[in-house]
Amino acid sequence: MSREPVIESIFDLSTITGKTVSGNGKLLSYVLGQGYKEFKKTQENKIILKNIDSGSEESISESGHQLSLPKFSMDDKYLSYISGTDDSWNLHIRNLMEKAEMELKCPGSPIDYRWGKENEIIMLTSPISKDKIEKAEDGHFFEETDEKNRIFKLRLTEGFSEIKDTPQVWEFDYKSGKIYAVSSDSPREGSWFENYLAEISMNGSWKKIYSPGNGQVALPSLSNDGSRLSFVESIWSDRGVTAGDLMFLETASGKVTNISQDTEKSYSGSRWDENGNLLAICQEKEYFMIERFSSGNSEILWKKRGSVGPGMAPDFVYTSGKVFIEFSDQNNPSEIVAVNIGDRNDKQITAHNEKMKDIKAYEWKSVSWKSIDGLEINGFLRNPGKNLPTLVIVHGGPTGSVKETFMDRYSYLLPEGYSIFMPNFRGSTGRGRKFAGLNFGDMGGMDMHDVLSGVQFLIKEGYSDRNKIAITGGSYGGFMTQWAITQTDIFRSAIALFGISDWISFHGTTNIPEWDEIQYDQKALEFDKFLKFSPLRYVKNIKTPLLIMHGESDPCVPVGQSFQFYRALKENGKDVRLLLFPREGHGFTEKEHILQFMKETRNFLEKTMN
Repeated sequence: MSREPVIESIFDLSTITGKTVSGNGKLLSYVLGQGYKEFKKTQENKIILKNIDSGSEESISESGHQLSLPKFSMDDKYLSYISGTDDSWNLHIRNLMEKAEMELKCPGSPIDYRWGKENEIIMLTSPISKDKIEKAEDGHFFEETDEKNRIFKLRLTEGFSEIKDTPQVWEFDYKSGKIYAVSSDSPREGSWFENYLAEISMNGSWKKIYSPGNGQVALPSLSNDGSRLSFVESIWSDRGVTAGDLMFLETASGKVTNISQDTEKSYSGSRWDENGNLLAICQEKEYFMIERFSSGNSEILWKKRGSVGPGMAPDFVYTSGKVFIEFSDQNNPSEIVAVNIGDRNDKQITAHNEKMKDIKAYEWKSVSWKSIDGLEINGFLRNPGKNLPTLVIVHGGPTGSVKETFMDRYSYLLPEGYSIFMPNFRGSTGRGRKFAGLNFGDMGGMDMHDVLSGVQFLIKEGYSDRNKIAITGGSYGGFMTQWAITQTDIFRSAIALFGISDWISFHGTTNIPEWDEIQYDQKALEFDKFLKFSPLRYVKNIKTPLLIMHGESDPCVPVGQSFQFYRALKENGKDVRLLLFPREGHGFTEKEHILQFMKETRNFLEKTMN
């Protein structure tokens, strides 16, 4: 007997992150947690150590501490992981043979680390927030006191020693005494949008080895012999939300090759196998694939419709002929799946969300339509029926995409009679770099027409009641929601989450001022596009009731964007409410805030759609 999803169902889902596998393929480790925080409570989680053959599991946890980043040493002798709180972090190194454990205080907040062949560790850390505040004393100069991330080398008998005089490092890979890093000239968040690849030696000397001509680089992965470096490249809207072209660089000559040139796939994670072949995960519309590149040829090793985690940048781990991914689809909640490269079959190897299997699964129907210029656009329609009230969800980014999964924060609306429509408009990932760049210089232009033409498609096909269509979205989706209701009155209701209302003031207050100028291909103070696409200028056009929700501590889209839009609508006699969440940044993470966001969404739709 199945049960319907309700608001509280989302809190029953366990999250599985940070997966790693031993070199011999016998042990798997990962972080088991939950997708929310609770006020004044440490977000506790567990590290699971699983024997793949026997299925036996050991759970590692620490009361009052958050655990992360489990990794096996290259000789499989040690399992390491991080534990701590916001202002103190420790590295645990467990000897798997002798059952002994070493604990070392980390020099900062760990971002990532790598084991070397001689059981050395290279660790990247960021300054601990408490230290940064204390150093600022009574005041600090804006953008002048930002500190770089730091790189340390650890020998188990000697402790940590810093590798000094490096550029800002955002992420890296390490083999054979060399660090290959995604770097920039400044530690400011916006500097990531002007990043490059750097080669860093153990003495701190470094050189820039590759700069993308138009875009950013991410996800470096070194071959086992250190002769080749794979990475992805594209124009992106968010650090960490990275899928694009698959590239590799020959470390001796510096030659760079785009091995996915002009394909309609978006690549995210890549790993090298024991034979020097490159394995990569990619998305093609609603499908995910594992692809192998060898001697100029490629072959698909696995293909399945669904979603591979993490959601922002799908990835995998590989060893001994098996790929391990976190997978979900409309019928199955997230679990780790092993893909056998030899027979190309997959097998579920965890069961942490089995308790969710009795919840009714709702179809993710793939739909496609033509935009006003004839370009084919794709998306999903959930709960397809005839003439239903419909909620249009515009994803963030814009270089992200909607992916089929078992449950999200809107699933509870399906049994209440709503259809949910999720377009992957131009600028989205999942259809290659060219498609992802089609809204370059035109955010709010043709991508908005893609959404609106999708709505007209639903009406024409009889899926949606034209008088009961609502729109919502967060971040870029919040901008598109506010922009849409200034350009059309087709929407009966609108819910904007932490969205941009004025591109000029956004540029002056955001922590990523490089991004908007890159994406609009214009300087903000030239005003043209930044004024043209600002919803604030068109508030008098609005006829749609609007609910705005925003975190008070958002550094990316500062809360002032919602204050000014609310004030403008209020003073023009429009129907608007503004709900503020304390402590929240760019998104809602606390359980009570998520719960209130979902309840207020339902209440607002009930009030405005009937």
